[in-house]
Amino acid sequence: MGDTCLKKMILDKFYGGIEDQAIAITHGAIGAIDIIFRLTLSEGAEVLLPDPGFPPYEQLANFTKASVKKYNLQFLNAEQTINWDEVRSLITNRTKLMVINTPHNPTGRVFTQKDKLEFESLLIDFPGLMFVVDEVYRELIFDERSSMSFNHLLSRGFVVGSFSKMYPLQGARVGWLVTDNEKMKKIIPY
Repeated sequence: MGDTCLKKMILDKFYGGIEDQAIAITHGAIGAIDIIFRLTLSEGAEVLLPDPGFPPYEQLANFTKASVKKYNLQFLNAEQTINWDEVRSLITNRTKLMVINTPHNPTGRVFTQKDKLEFESLLIDFPGLMFVVDEVYRELIFDERSSMSFNHLLSRGFVVGSFSKMYPLQGARVGWLVTDNEKMKKIIPY
């Protein structure tokens, strides 16, 4: 799904080492998130969303009849963006997906290296949990955190991006989702 040249350019710029068939071009990042929610959530499933958060996340979760649970962001702690103990307490056997938004909309908070280590530990402890990393503001980070990669975790989730915030192209509605080949086959049967 999407122009081969565009997909290769996005992969080369942001996701080095990922195969061409692991990316789909979507109708904006919200289109990518909609596809992911419809693929992974169903009635009775739970999704963890950041609070505060981008309101369309909850609206898209409601389309799938999934239950929304919200985890709070931390504002006074420079080492961590997320209270990982709280996240762990929210997870049940029905929790299927966690959304991470970095840099975060609307707060601007950026996932830290400590957050990433906690997140990786969480995925080990909860093998049924998948994730979405929404990084539409990725190009607005001007330090080493802009190169934080989730490529090695794609067997467990998805990374979403868009040109809308990076290059003020809101009207163009060009987004993408990146995942592993197995999940992509469910999105685009080859």
